[in-house]
Amino acid sequence: MPNRTLGPQDSRSDFRSGGYIGLTWTLRPWPRAAGCWTASVTTWLEAGEQLASVGADARRFFGAERP
Repeated sequence: MPNRTLGPQDSRSDFRSGGYIGLTWTLRPWPRAAGCWTASVTTWLEAGEQLASVGADARRFFGAERP
């Protein structure tokens, strides 16, 4: 299985009125290399069940839970 890690520099959360939370995920091929490319995506979710579901999926993806 590939090494999948997510450090504090690779994710960010933003809070908006109306109960929405934006999760930004950033990919870096070589985190310590200067001048390398990055790609980011932000997903906006409703706080509550949507956020809990994404959290469970992320735990499975990163190996905290084994099916």
